[in-house]
Amino acid sequence: MIIKVNDQVTEHNFAQETYGDILTFLDEKAEKAGQIIVAITLNGQSVGADHVVSLAANPCQPDDGLEIRTQPIRFMRVDAISILLGLTDAMRSNPDAERVAALKADTVEFRNRYSGLFSAEENSFIDSLLETLRSVPEENLATCHDKLEQVRLFFSERLAEAEDPRLAMVKTTALFQSLFDDLGTVSVRLQTGKDRAAMHTMVVIVELINKTVRILPDFIAVLPDSRDLRIDNQTIQEFYDNFNGVLRELMTAFEHKDSVLIGDLAEYEIRPRMAVFFKAIDALIGQEQAC
Repeated sequence: MIIKVNDQVTEHNFAQETYGDILTFLDEKAEKAGQIIVAITLNGQSVGADHVVSLAANPCQPDDGLEIRTQPIRFMRVDAISILLGLTDAMRSNPDAERVAALKADTVEFRNRYSGLFSAEENSFIDSLLETLRSVPEENLATCHDKLEQVRLFFSERLAEAEDPRLAMVKTTALFQSLFDDLGTVSVRLQTGKDRAAMHTMVVIVELINKTVRILPDFIAVLPDSRDLRIDNQTIQEFYDNFNGVLRELMTAFEHKDSVLIGDLAEYEIRPRMAVFFKAIDALIGQEQAC
């Protein structure tokens, strides 16, 4: 049996397996690569979503030919986020009550259709928007403008990340560099009455770390050489496994309002680790530009 994924023959022994086994294997493999299956063809015939279930139980045949098409999940996220931003923009354009009712229904349908593409945090923003829309009569939608703007700003950032993860990482690197000196003075500021400025730095750096983790899979996907990226002689996985212990300690320090530990972690753990990480990222981007 010949199996092709995006025109490339797949190396795997599928003897005595069902199509369900094969499709599950290919789906899991695609997901690990940040891809999603968008088309299935069997012996030259397209297999629709409604026929996949009935096909799954059938054993594969030696003379069959199965072709799979995948695309990056981020492409689907770009489409989905663009639809959501279109909905929020339409709501912000002062539509009449009938149009508002239709937009509310479209937003509910959007949540049901696309929720699987979003993280828990992202879905919480959509749910919050829906809750606000449910509580406001169609003729008073203007009172939702603050919520609509909040959702628009949040998802505009996510859209930019999905459209160009390389550029998003470049901007994140620059942001870290702008915070580098501030991270080294968090401890001093916490001990000299400048708590608000120090904690602002920490909030921003935590957001930056979250953003980096969010962007990284797509960044790796668009820069092939990044798959072998090493950070201080560690793989990316090893680096984050070690770093997670520091982040857990930071969260505990926040919970206990331990300003001494927060300052020490910022200066002696987070600052040097992130500096090494972004140095490796910067070198990789520079290498890619030189090619």
